[in-house]
Amino acid sequence: MNGEVRDMHRELFDDAIGEAPRSTVDVDAVITRGRRAARVRRVANPAVAAGVAVVALVGAITLTMGGDDGGGVPVGQPPSPTKTSPSYGVPTDVATPAWCVSADLESVSAINHRLTQAATEAFQARLPGARLDTNPMSEYPDGVQHGPFEFFQATPGDTINDAPVCGGEKVYFLSRASVHTEAGDGSMLVYLQPVYVPSKSIVNCGDGLVYCAVVDGPQGERIVKSSHVAEGGVTENRVDVTRADGTYVTITAQNIGTDVKVGGPPTSPAPPLDLDQLATMALEPGMTLAP
Repeated sequence: MNGEVRDMHRELFDDAIGEAPRSTVDVDAVITRGRRAARVRRVANPAVAAGVAVVALVGAITLTMGGDDGGGVPVGQPPSPTKTSPSYGVPTDVATPAWCVSADLESVSAINHRLTQAATEAFQARLPGARLDTNPMSEYPDGVQHGPFEFFQATPGDTINDAPVCGGEKVYFLSRASVHTEAGDGSMLVYLQPVYVPSKSIVNCGDGLVYCAVVDGPQGERIVKSSHVAEGGVTENRVDVTRADGTYVTITAQNIGTDVKVGGPPTSPAPPLDLDQLATMALEPGMTLAP
């Protein structure tokens, strides 16, 4: 994977999620207003936070990205351990789920293992018979390749860190998979992060989408369903789900075996999962960071 993909956490998130359609929202302005106004350490009721104050913009999400906890299969040598690792703590400029300060939080390695199993089982239940393979885009840091739906914790910089689960907006959990079926090849991406709540946040559909709808889940979850066709003809189905337990989940399915960012034509007629399947996958009990 090209090293420049990792230069900035904003670029990292764009690369992970795929080609971003235009948004009707000034994301930077929303973030600035939210961080000035929100000085709450945590939220006692994550369900309330999830319903009123999370930016879930299709193609312009305010969540950010970074590095890795080293939970993958090493292909080359990881970065030098002599590099300085950033320090992390529960953010004080945004509201977070109450469980962020819970003593019952799992370790990063335990979360990676559990999410890998949960995502694999959830996908296979919706597309039995499909063969999963390593996605070449699932490499971070350079030289460390992760297997299909193998989760890792991403953190800022080129070092492998074991940051707190609620280490801030630049810390998240990610996995990818390439999918092979009789119809052709596709790809999946799954992204999880605690719900961080800047005030005056918005849920909105951006421009350039062939379909977008904001719906409520069975427990009041906020679900944004969208489909986007890239310039080369690749279709991406995507859901952004604010779970009632305070976990934010993004899942994408594309009808290309690698990623739309790589370029090239579609390699199957349609993405491996439709929007309803993605939404129910995101709501599976195991697809959470909450203890």
